[in-house]
Amino acid sequence: MTQKTKLIQKGLSHMKAGSKHITKSFFHRNLDWDSGSSEYLKAAKCFKGAREWEKCVEAYTEASKCNYQNGTIFSAGRNLEDASNIVNKELKDPKTACDMLEKAANFYQEAGKGDVAAKAYSTAGKMLETIDSGRALDCYKNSIELYELEEKEHFGTETFRRAVAMCVKNKNFEDAIVMLDSCVNVFQKLKQTSSLHKAFLSYTIIYLTMDQFENAEKKNQKCLTIDPEYLRSNEFEAANGLLDAFESYDEERLKEAKKHRALKYVDNQVGQLARKIELGSEIPLQNNIKKIEDVIEKDELMKIQKNRPTMDKKTGKKNSSNLEEGSSDEELEIKKERKNERNELFGNVNTPTEKTKTNSSDQEENDKRNELFGNNNQNSKKSIEDQLGIDSSSTTDDSDIEGML
Repeated sequence: MTQKTKLIQKGLSHMKAGSKHITKSFFHRNLDWDSGSSEYLKAAKCFKGAREWEKCVEAYTEASKCNYQNGTIFSAGRNLEDASNIVNKELKDPKTACDMLEKAANFYQEAGKGDVAAKAYSTAGKMLETIDSGRALDCYKNSIELYELEEKEHFGTETFRRAVAMCVKNKNFEDAIVMLDSCVNVFQKLKQTSSLHKAFLSYTIIYLTMDQFENAEKKNQKCLTIDPEYLRSNEFEAANGLLDAFESYDEERLKEAKKHRALKYVDNQVGQLARKIELGSEIPLQNNIKKIEDVIEKDELMKIQKNRPTMDKKTGKKNSSNLEEGSSDEELEIKKERKNERNELFGNVNTPTEKTKTNSSDQEENDKRNELFGNNNQNSKKSIEDQLGIDSSSTTDDSDIEGML
C-alpha cells in the first residue's frame, strides 16, 4: 500500500468520525461541533498530503460549518479562506474561490475583524482582475471601505494602487478617478508626500487621455490647494509640461513633456498611459483666439484685394472691370458679419476705447470751429457779428464771439 493510499484512507476515517460528532442518533443526542471540526481538519490535512484537492476542500468546508455552529466564527472564516486558496490554485476555479472568500469576509466582519475582511476582499479582487473586472472592482471598493471604517488605511495602500491600475488597464477612467480620490485621502492622512504627488500627476495623465483639458487644468490647480509643496515637485513640473503642450496644441512640446523623468515613477499602468497620450481633437478655444482672428482677418484682406480696381496702362485710368457693382457695400457687410462672429466667440474685442471716442469728439468740434473762424472764410466773422447785433467797429475780439456762441 502506497503512502498516498494510506493518507486517503486515514482522511476518510477522520471524515467519518467528524460526521458522527455532528449527527444525532439514538445513542448520541448531543451534537459536538468542536470535536467534529477537529476531525474534519485532520481529514483535510491527510487529503492535502495525498494531493486529493476536491476531498480537501470538502473537509475544510465541513470544518467551517462546525466552527460557525460552535460560535467560533473567525475560525469558520479561516477554514473557508483555506478552501478558497486550494480551489483557486489547484482546481483553477477563481469564481468559486471568490465566492468562498466573500463568505469568509462576511464571517470576519461578523467576528469584528474588519481589517481581515478587507484583506479577504482584496485577495478576491486580485483573483478576478482578468476574469470579471466589474466584480473585482466591487471587491476592491468593499476592501477600501472596510479599511477606512477600521481606520487602518495604511494596510490598504497596495489595494488602492491595484484598483487604480485595474481601472486604467480596462480603460475605465471614470472609476479610476474615483479610486484616485480615495488614494489621495489616504496618502494625505498618512503624510506620504511622494505617493500623494504621484497621484496628483496621475489625475493629469488620465484626464488628458480622456481629452478633458479643462478638467485636467482645474484638478491640477486644486491639487496645489491640497498640498502647496506640490508646486516645487518634479510631478508638478511633468504635469505642467503636459498641460502647456495641450494648451499650445504643440506636438513637439508634447513629445518633450512625455520624456520627463517623473513619468517613469508613477504606477506602471498610468505610466504606459502617459507614453500614449496624444493631443486632443479640439484646440482649447480660449488659448487660440489669435490664430482664429488671424484666419478671419486674412480672409477679409483677400476679399478686399480681389475687388480692388487696377490701373489701365494705356489710358492711365483706373480699370473698374474687376470691381463688382456694390463691392464697397459688400465689403462693409462682410466686415460687419466677421465682426459679429468674433464678438460671439471672443467678446466685443473691436470695441473702441473711451480715449478713442473722446479724440473723435474733439476732432469734430475742431472741424466746426475751423469752418466758423478759418482764414479762408473772411465773411464768416462779419456774418456772425450781424446775427449777434455787434458793431463791427467795436473792440470785441474772436474769443468774445466764441463765448457768446
